[in-house]
This record gives sequence, C-alpha cells and structure tokens, in this order.
Amino acid sequence: MRVLIIDNFSPNRPEIYRLHDVLKEMVIDSLEIHNYSAAISEEALDQFDVFFLSDSDQSLSDPGVYEQYHLISEFIRRNEKPLLGISFGFQLIAMSFDARIDPLKERREGYHPVDVITKDPLFSEMEEKFLVYMDHQSIVRDLPMDFILLASSPQVPIEAFRHNVHPIYGVQFLPHIFDEKHPIGRKVLENFLSIARLYT
Repeated sequence: MRVLIIDNFSPNRPEIYRLHDVLKEMVIDSLEIHNYSAAISEEALDQFDVFFLSDSDQSLSDPGVYEQYHLISEFIRRNEKPLLGISFGFQLIAMSFDARIDPLKERREGYHPVDVITKDPLFSEMEEKFLVYMDHQSIVRDLPMDFILLASSPQVPIEAFRHNVHPIYGVQFLPHIFDEKHPIGRKVLENFLSIARLYT
C-alpha cells in the first residue's frame, strides 16, 4: 500500500512531520510527502493507493487562499481512491464540492468531545462520544452534496463526513495529535487505514 501525504502547509514548514511520523508507524509499504505548491502529474498520483490531506498554516475562510489550492481541489473532485482530509484538508474537500467555510469567532483548541452521528467503520470499536484534539479557526458551514455527516460537536456541527460512494473521508479535528489519556485520534487513523486496505 503506497500512501501519499499532500502537505498543505507553506513549503518547508516542520508541522507536517507530526502526521508523517504517526503514519510511518502504521504504514507497512511506502509513505511519501508532496507539498501542494509543487506540480505533480496525474501519472505520478496514480502510483499511490491512499491519500491524506494535511492541515495547514493558512485558513480557507481568508480571501484568495482557496485559489492557491486549485490543483489539489481538482484532484479531490476526480479522485475515487481512499482519501482522508484532516482539518484544513477536510475543509478543502468541502470547498471542492461547493460547501462554504466560515471563520469562528473564537479559536477552539485542546481536547474536546465529539458525538458520532452515523455509525461508520471510521469509528469502529469506539464509543459514541469521544475526546479528540481540536484547533479550529474556521468550520465547514454546509454539508457538501453527496456527503454523509458522521460526527458533530456542540460548537462545530460538522466534525466528520464521508462521500456516499467513494472512500473519501474528512475530519475537522486533528487525529494525529493524541496522548496516553486521549488515544482516540490514533484509533481513527488506524480505522481509516483499515478501510483503505479494502480498496487496495
């Protein structure tokens, strides 16, 4: 299974390696990083089986940011392989399918509860309410067409979704940030990789 992390941070930002290092422990075959700002061909993308869209240091609720990601957005719309968007990556999926992103009045940071709305393999072997790490500055306002709401929280109505046909998932929270007291984020990543293996 060849896995590609699409790095949505500004070039050479070190934050991407937290996600990379967590996934490196889980991925058996191949794991690579590609920054969104560098061109990549369809032929190169076709060599990968699974995709992760990372968080970012930018905000899609700011004018002009979405346009910087138009190549990644085009890839998202035509992709049918397993894909997990995380925070900014989640919002990028939503915008690629015409949903709106709004800024939050107050930044939401730390471990907070999330409620499962729809049972899904992404939340296999988990309670219906769990704590995960959040760092929200903006949110997805509307559920994109052809997507199913999977999870919600009191301040963020759309915390997770999936496409109703293809294995395309998104989570607003940051599953790669976890600790011994709050291990659920890691479980979400493991569950997604289990889903992905069904398609590879």
